[in-house]
Amino acid sequence: MLLRYRGREGMLAWAFHRISGVAIFLFVVLHVIDIYLVGGDPRAYDTILKVYASVPGRIMEILLGAALLYHALNGLRILIIDLWPAMTVHHRFLWYASWVIFVAVGIPAAYIILKPVIDPALGL
Repeated sequence: MLLRYRGREGMLAWAFHRISGVAIFLFVVLHVIDIYLVGGDPRAYDTILKVYASVPGRIMEILLGAALLYHALNGLRILIIDLWPAMTVHHRFLWYASWVIFVAVGIPAAYIILKPVIDPALGL
């Protein structure tokens, strides 16, 4: 898709919004399944928590946070354009502004999520 159509910011925003939405949906499905499988067994719940606290689990948490943050920021960008049609001419600026906010919020959040595995002395 990205190689066939030579769209710019608008097409990329559309594609990333759909991808992040599907990723969020898949997380919700996974979360419902893992809670169902635990079924009130404290040992199974502890095992699930260990998986989530592991390095791969924390990386998946960072990816989930990134998907949630991008989806929310792009949704606000779409809301601004829908409520104030005159802002349509500024859609590129709004897209780049949402990326600035994404990086400014996302990097500290990723650090906080990874801090326990980077330096366990700083941990939980």
